[in-house]
Amino acid sequence: MKKTFLLIFGLVLSSLCFAIEEPVDLSVDPEEQVGKGHRSIAQLPELTFEDNYLYVYAPYYIDSMTVLVKDDTGSVIYTYTAAMAAGRNTIVLSDTVSEEKYSVELLFGSWHLTGYF
Repeated sequence: MKKTFLLIFGLVLSSLCFAIEEPVDLSVDPEEQVGKGHRSIAQLPELTFEDNYLYVYAPYYIDSMTVLVKDDTGSVIYTYTAAMAAGRNTIVLSDTVSEEKYSVELLFGSWHLTGYF
């Protein structure tokens, strides 16, 4: 009985130790851009964050994307520019940046996506 209880307690405790990625709601700037000149619904990247990590889920290869993290005054505190492969792309933030993060902007092609976290 003790072994069963210990096993169940260990499983519950270990499941609580894993961090969960939190999604960031992204909006398009300007709003008129969505649907304008496109024949179908645009597939846009998704963004999640977890502690010091930003995860960009790109639906297709993006040649060059700039990621800007801003604080509550609107000052840019982190900039990252790179190609994004289709799928999950990880961006590691320094400890000082992750303490002050407030908004994130994804800039690629003619798209400008903004989210808050």
